Amino acid sequence: MAYHHKSGYQKAKDREDKKKREEARRPTIEFTFTMCGLPGQFGHKFERDNSVAAVCTQSISHSESDDMVDAETLSQKPEAQAGSKDDDNSFSTDIGQWPEVEINDTFCNFWVTRGSECCQHSNADFTSSMQIDGKQKRYCSQNLFYRVHSRNGEKVPRSWLCYSPATSRIYCFVCKLFSADDNSFSRNGFCDWKNAASRIQSHENSIAHRNATITFSQRVQVRRCVNSAIVEQYRQECAYAKSVLERVVSVIKFLAERGLAFRGHTEILGSSSNGNFLGILELIAQFDPFLSSHIDNHGGKGKGSVSYLSSTICDELINVMGKQVMKTILSEIRGAKFYSISVDSTPDISHVDRLSCVFRYVLNDGPIEKFVQFLSMKGHGAEDLFNSLYSFLKEAKLDIKYCRGQSYDNASNMAGKYSGLQARIRGKNPLAKYVPCFAHFLNLVGASATVLENIAEDPEEKVEARTTAAGIAKKMDQLEYGILLELWTPILDRFHKTSLKLQSPQLDLNEAVQLLTSLKEYVNSLRAQFDFFEKKGKEITGSTSYKEENQRKRKRSVQLTRHDGSADETVFSAQQKF
Repeated sequence: MAYHHKSGYQKAKDREDKKKREEARRPTIEFTFTMCGLPGQFGHKFERDNSVAAVCTQSISHSESDDMVDAETLSQKPEAQAGSKDDDNSFSTDIGQWPEVEINDTFCNFWVTRGSECCQHSNADFTSSMQIDGKQKRYCSQNLFYRVHSRNGEKVPRSWLCYSPATSRIYCFVCKLFSADDNSFSRNGFCDWKNAASRIQSHENSIAHRNATITFSQRVQVRRCVNSAIVEQYRQECAYAKSVLERVVSVIKFLAERGLAFRGHTEILGSSSNGNFLGILELIAQFDPFLSSHIDNHGGKGKGSVSYLSSTICDELINVMGKQVMKTILSEIRGAKFYSISVDSTPDISHVDRLSCVFRYVLNDGPIEKFVQFLSMKGHGAEDLFNSLYSFLKEAKLDIKYCRGQSYDNASNMAGKYSGLQARIRGKNPLAKYVPCFAHFLNLVGASATVLENIAEDPEEKVEARTTAAGIAKKMDQLEYGILLELWTPILDRFHKTSLKLQSPQLDLNEAVQLLTSLKEYVNSLRAQFDFFEKKGKEITGSTSYKEENQRKRKRSVQLTRHDGSADETVFSAQQKF
């Protein structure tokens, strides 16, 4: 007989059937786990199936202690592991929608772990369960979910009884899972509300129900032991990793705060050129037995070994810490609501221009000034600068309408009144007042001052250099030089103090204006103290006459015209001319 080739659909269906048969033969949880002593070594791998592990890590709400960790911290939710969706009835909390023929071991294990509480629906609306018995209307009642103790009259909840809103019937939770007895409570559901009380009590005392309850209890005990073991091992792993990360993060903070390099030429533990990061960890390990043991057992083993000492992990931690710092700063700015900005372009280590962005805002403790980020630049034009800054403000969720100030240097692309960066920002927010950088102004003023240096003769210098030095030394002996030196000393000292004050993060606009006004008035006041500076100049130079007085003076002859008056020519002294 010729071989009949199956269609693609038939082959796919056969593969699916084979997969279902293999899943049905999968061992139960007590065979999947070995209940032996837990290993105490970091990095132990659990040998378990992912789907079963997800079920095991779920806490049993009615039997687990309060100190059990949240199941979501161990693995995904069982619904996610099972691949269920809203229209998938396999793991539905409506017991009436459970499948009749696909209740396998995995399905039972899931509901043993989760329990029956979510399936009871004891507080549901029972209107749809109405049945008309003659002239009476009968419904499912909340009283059915409790029984009264025969001796003390106490109401005991029937945790096994579940109501299905879809079918308006009640079911037995444990019999639905583990009973082979064919009855309405374990198959199609019970809805005879007239005889419900007696039938429920009869089912509760039946042998089939008791056997199903015993099976359920045994599985709960096995689940509880396995779950506790996994949780305890998980806690040990977390405590170990936390202890390692505390030390690693502390070293990263230490180096980052001081701007020190992290890496060296190698990443070999024990090498003197492995960089500051590994070097400091090795130094701490000399006095920390825990870190020393961790480095000996897990350091330098390469890929596949978790040690938290590699450069990759270090970079990831720096990135996480940087994001957290950024998040904190932006949160403070949003809390302060109003802010001002200051930006300037500067090249980074790769000689690529970046836009440094500084925010200034006010908290209860006073004004705060924080550098936030280097922004990428597509160009140096005002539009490019504005696009970079505006995009960052949108990403950081900082509304530009709350910007109250902006400060840049005097470059036209930034300070331009009509098309500069400050003009474009004021186009978005007219309240963002532009304030020029006072420190930049001060630098421009101070740059025009003449700085005099002491020149000494050096026989090893060239003749040209010695001649120049001799000429400068001769000028330094002049009275004019002494007067200028005494004059510029207090001026530059005042400039320096004003510059330091203008760079203070706590400085406000009013104080900056007052400082510059005071500096201007101080310089003007020195003009009235010429006699004082002349006296001090004579003392330091030893000269009592001006340069013009030591030179022979040639009287210039001027031919007068008929329009010139008869008054004599005004002659100024050397002091007055200076």
